[in-house]
Amino acid sequence: GFVWWFENNSATATKTLALDHYDSTMGWEDCGMLGLAFHPEFGQPGSPNRGYIYIWYNYRPTGNTGSVGLNYNRLSRFKLEDGAATIDPASEFVMINQFDEHSWHNGGDMFFGPDGFLYIPNGDEGGANDQYNNTQKMNGGLFSGVLRIDVDSPDKGRQYAVPTDNPFVKHENTRPEIWAFGLRNPSM
Repeated sequence: GFVWWFENNSATATKTLALDHYDSTMGWEDCGMLGLAFHPEFGQPGSPNRGYIYIWYNYRPTGNTGSVGLNYNRLSRFKLEDGAATIDPASEFVMINQFDEHSWHNGGDMFFGPDGFLYIPNGDEGGANDQYNNTQKMNGGLFSGVLRIDVDSPDKGRQYAVPTDNPFVKHENTRPEIWAFGLRNPSM
């Protein structure tokens, strides 16, 4: 639940706490803060996106202390204000909040592709032998694959848009965010 800043130098001996999100992040077994990506326009003067940082993590509601129970795969956008060294946890803007029955198989790192879209890997919801039967299911939650979304264009009640060229956009009873599926615990 922590994000640290440090100078990109092998002799660096100090670090600065940039974000303390410990109380909201599961931190045991196969979970925690899984990925962080800077908006492609991060740091560009004049861009409305210049301070945006995206974090994929396992959200833990207050009181959850076990591996099974209240657990969510969450994508949030945070904002680093101009000139600030720390990120205000209150700047969190939740974009995806996917209930997850188990703490295993939550994916890994994420990135913005050359197309400007955000690619997010997510696992099969955990357990052994695909016990939640998500690996080949495309009409349930956002599990077992890589999601591809447009974070700059909220659309149709979502906090993001689905690119029109995603492979399953025109398929009925399919989550259009899915870019690739059938993956147990993808990491990029």
